[in-house]
Amino acid sequence: MIEIKDIGIGYGGRQILSGITTEFADRGLYCIIGPNGSGKTTFIKAIAGIKHYSGSIKLNGGEISGMEQGERARKISCLPQARPVPAIDVRTLISHGRFPHLGFSKTMTAAEMEIVEKAAEMTGTSGLMDRMLPELSGGERQRVYIAMMAAQDTEVMLLDEPAIYLDVTHQVELMSLLGGLRDKGKCIIMVAHDLPQAFSCADGLKLIAGGTLAAEGTPDEMCGADVLAESFGLAVERSGNRDGIYSYELVKRGGVK
Repeated sequence: MIEIKDIGIGYGGRQILSGITTEFADRGLYCIIGPNGSGKTTFIKAIAGIKHYSGSIKLNGGEISGMEQGERARKISCLPQARPVPAIDVRTLISHGRFPHLGFSKTMTAAEMEIVEKAAEMTGTSGLMDRMLPELSGGERQRVYIAMMAAQDTEVMLLDEPAIYLDVTHQVELMSLLGGLRDKGKCIIMVAHDLPQAFSCADGLKLIAGGTLAAEGTPDEMCGADVLAESFGLAVERSGNRDGIYSYELVKRGGVK
């Protein structure tokens, strides 16, 4: 379990987030939502242990900021929104997920390679293993990075807007993939900007607005939160379209035209 108590984060002399207290269960898919510039990415970086914070962020009782880097990498994996596309093959990239678990020599054993193969199979990337990363489509490349995270086999998986550059078909596939990892016992926390998608895929939502945690709850609970309409100028409701891609939709609320 991740327990967050009264954290504050500043940058360049400006306070970005303050007074955030919340928690994430061991297993679940959580979406962090909020207006642009509200601090969603900063929040994710703090949980990843790569952004200094005041207050407390604990994973199973251990303060994240106090963990040695290798220990943290064995417990928490993070996929940023922007990342390099190195000229390496897919098998090599996915294998990088095992590095935190290897000894000083970083030698991949047969058992380690089996974990890599299983991660590729789980994410539908087995057929890409010998391809070079720059040759892949955006959707293929995203699945490969998720495969690397699966190979890292951490308790917590953090993703910053993982669907932002994908077409709708690949977005749906990605959400299904993340749901499958959640079902295998992972705690997945992702920043999301597509509200119908976030509401339809998440077990829980955290709304960051005004520099703090403005609301949290299940998708159905959050549908009725006034602060959601105040933050976005729109609201989210259950969709009546049975053939729709998502089970929630954006609606006008509070006189929005």
